[in-house]
Amino acid sequence: MNCATCQQQGPADAHFCPYCGERYTDEEAYEVRRVVSVVFCDLVGSTALSEQLDPEPLRSLVGSYYQRMRHTLEHYGGTVEKFIGDAVVGLFGVPRLHEDDALRAVQAAVAMRHEVELLDHELSEQLNVRLQVRIGVNTGEVMASGYGDNVRVTGEMVNIAARFQQAAEPGQVVIGLSTRALVGGAVLLEPLPALQLAGKSRPVDAWIVSHINPDASGIERHMNAPLTGRMAELRFLYDTFEHMQFSQSPKMVTIYGEPGIGKSRLVHEFLAVVSELAGERAQLYITRCSPLNQETWQSPLLGVLTELAGKNGDTEPELQAAVAALATHSHQTADDVLWVARKLFATAAAQHSVIIFIDDIHWAKPLLLDVVRRLGNSLREVPVMLLCVSRLDILDHYPTWSGGNLNAASILVAPLAREATEQIVRNQFATSFNATVDDAIVYSVSERSGGNPLYIEQLVGAVNDGADPVTLPPTIRALIETRLQWLDLHETALLQWVAVCGMESTAEWLEILLDQPNAQPTLDRLMDRQLLESIERSYRFRNIQIREVTYESIPKRTRAQMHQRIAELLIQQQDDTAAEAISRHLEYALSYYHELGIHEKAQPLHAVVASTLTEAAQLATTHGDLRATSNLLRRALKFAPETDPTRIRILTQLGATLVAMTQLDEARATYEEAMAAALRHANCTALAHARLGLIQLPSLDATAEEILHTAAAAESVFTAVSDAEGLMKTHTLQGHVHQSRGQYLDAVNAFKQAGIHAYHGVDELQHAQTVGGYTFSLWRGPTPVPQAIEQCESLLASVPASCRLVRVAAMGPLSVLLASRGKMPEAEQLLLDAEHLISEFAHEFARISLSVFTATVKTLARDPTAAEDRLRSACAALERVGGTTYTAAATDLARVLLRLGRTSEATKILFDPTKQHGKELPAEWFGLQARVHLSEGRWKASKRSIQTALRLASATDSPEIQAVAWLDQAYVLRATGREQQARRAATLALAQYQAKAHLIGIRQAEDFIERGEP
Repeated sequence: MNCATCQQQGPADAHFCPYCGERYTDEEAYEVRRVVSVVFCDLVGSTALSEQLDPEPLRSLVGSYYQRMRHTLEHYGGTVEKFIGDAVVGLFGVPRLHEDDALRAVQAAVAMRHEVELLDHELSEQLNVRLQVRIGVNTGEVMASGYGDNVRVTGEMVNIAARFQQAAEPGQVVIGLSTRALVGGAVLLEPLPALQLAGKSRPVDAWIVSHINPDASGIERHMNAPLTGRMAELRFLYDTFEHMQFSQSPKMVTIYGEPGIGKSRLVHEFLAVVSELAGERAQLYITRCSPLNQETWQSPLLGVLTELAGKNGDTEPELQAAVAALATHSHQTADDVLWVARKLFATAAAQHSVIIFIDDIHWAKPLLLDVVRRLGNSLREVPVMLLCVSRLDILDHYPTWSGGNLNAASILVAPLAREATEQIVRNQFATSFNATVDDAIVYSVSERSGGNPLYIEQLVGAVNDGADPVTLPPTIRALIETRLQWLDLHETALLQWVAVCGMESTAEWLEILLDQPNAQPTLDRLMDRQLLESIERSYRFRNIQIREVTYESIPKRTRAQMHQRIAELLIQQQDDTAAEAISRHLEYALSYYHELGIHEKAQPLHAVVASTLTEAAQLATTHGDLRATSNLLRRALKFAPETDPTRIRILTQLGATLVAMTQLDEARATYEEAMAAALRHANCTALAHARLGLIQLPSLDATAEEILHTAAAAESVFTAVSDAEGLMKTHTLQGHVHQSRGQYLDAVNAFKQAGIHAYHGVDELQHAQTVGGYTFSLWRGPTPVPQAIEQCESLLASVPASCRLVRVAAMGPLSVLLASRGKMPEAEQLLLDAEHLISEFAHEFARISLSVFTATVKTLARDPTAAEDRLRSACAALERVGGTTYTAAATDLARVLLRLGRTSEATKILFDPTKQHGKELPAEWFGLQARVHLSEGRWKASKRSIQTALRLASATDSPEIQAVAWLDQAYVLRATGREQQARRAATLALAQYQAKAHLIGIRQAEDFIERGEP
């Protein structure tokens, strides 16, 4: 058989493991990460004792000491991990977990000290020795393993507990910061100077335990805070109370809810309302079932019965004797208790209505639960309300609780609604810390609290202490871990798989992961326990805290294996959209393998992670999410080895993405790194890709001839290896050079050639560049507007809706073409659609270009004010980028300003050398300068500028560029009194607009000729 402790295989008939000495057991072995509290108790002066005493009395003394320490630890719910010489190590949190383990540990430590004092008193005179102990208590995360009560824990916090014990003086109990956070509501502490512990680089805070309030909870609650979001529940309780009074019939009400949800706070408010409205007409008796200190099963009820008997002077002697017997004889039966309770309740209710509030009844022993239930069934015609507060756990052990009783009612206290949650967060900061808080923190705390008031209190306290809002306070973790420990193996496994998947999963997927045909019954039980909730076809955690605690409880090695299994199953499904999820799970697996030193499992995953991250980046680009694209590619680079040639491709893709996001400095560094890597690997194809990306950057200030030379060299490389993507890039780059020279027909042909090499899965950014360049050239070139519109619309119809970047690239130029035909509503709607598509993009160039296209449409619609707003935002974004793109936008802005009569502002743009980006200025720039010169009376300068504008325009094949230059000349000529020549220039402009079938331009030229309008 295999040993549950060391996993070694031993002889089949052995009772003990020959390797580690542990007893073989049939109990299920476990391994879990958990927050526990460790009690480290050491006997002071044990060496001197061994010198003073004979071995026989010494053995008896130590045996008695061990026995008392074990009994004390177990009484408070702990277990002995080991005895080391005269030291005792106690654990709270494994194998059995309690939400108040830290408080139990401190209570046990104080009780252990008291037991040693008693033992010292007994033996001091008999053996002439003194006994004292030093005790340290610490709380933190450990790795726990074992079976049954045989537990072993490892972790730094165990060593710190030992150091606290060493730092304590004889008779002292010393605790640390994490324990203090969990017991502060019940323990009086004295601070110690910060301790410099061996192995710790920084001093550690510690406190001495001075006093424990046995009736207090370790977690301080704010019962006086205003009740928020519970008016319906409060009305239900008071209506039930009024009905009880009116009908003179008993009521048994159970308030269910998860820990911290506000059950007791609701009752506190209800009792206050009853006290105010009913006054002396209602008697109140309160008791609480505690997980500790229940000496007998009837103890919680006994106090109420004794109080009832004492208050009522008319209590029969026989009944008084029966109450006394319950208090002094533990052998009383359930029927005895039930008879006494019925009699006393009936006697009291004859005078006033009675409310018996039993808090935390889920801690009651089974016999008491049975008595309370029978009591609720058997009371007749007496106004008694049995008000019980319970967690849902009670239904696991007592599923018929309150069922079948006609007098019974119940209510589930659900998580608070968002508005109420946010209000409580603000109230907590204001009342507890006299502080206001940012909306972002309010939202974060509200979201993480899941509408649980206790979680809100703890999160607010943590934030006020300087913690991040996403921090999981130890109090919340303890509460949730306690709930999770009651799950069976199937429920635990399923919940852990959901946690590893994320916040939610589907039943079908969980069945695959669990290799279990029907997970639905298990999912239903987890929903009944308020751990999961159903959202459409998925099941998700009710709040993020439950997910975090579930996930943190899984050993890191197991987490790594689970993440890897999910990734492998996703790969098998061959779902193109799963790349990001695959890479995320593999990244987690890699992280844990490296952290645990399991490098042999991590190494083969690096290339897979880099590949899937790159695939995910391509999908993100298709959706237009360039922020995600850049993040995914950066993550991919972390996993792609320096020796892996695919790293160069990732760098090139990242460079293109950064250009689109206008992060040009980083783009240049990325392209240069790609070139260096390509040279090291002697990879000519990769080098050509990197050079094509780099040569386009404005900071290189490359000439058209240099760009074309680089493109030609790359084309030969790509042709030799049939690299379709590379050829697409090359022809696109050639098209852009033709555009910059004003040769739009050549540009259209180059972009068409690039489109031939487009294929399924082509890089979305590159495809968008090609389509954008093609449609832009159709707009600016000699293709008549109707044919250009037809070609743009045909292209747009062929682009899938999922390719948002490509669609936006075509929609901008198409909107201007439509506007030039006077179709303003269609153009504006197309722009609105494009803006909607890029609302979540990080593609800054696309956003800026769309602003320029919108301004052009607004100008054609004779709305220069709206055009100015768009152009100013575009220029502000492009100024740091520079290049011809900025110059084009600045030219448009200057023309709009002239049209608005703000010549001085236009002059600042046109004659400021810092605004003149690029080696060559466009024809329109000089046409505008000519008009400004003219307004300032500089006739010769105006003539030189307009001649330059006409020369540059005539070198292009763009009818619109030529038409604008002729109109600018016509304006100058008319202003200088040469009307006939002005009309001739305007007629030439009209001819160009007619050739282009540009209706708005035709009207402008005709207006100038006929009415003298500029």
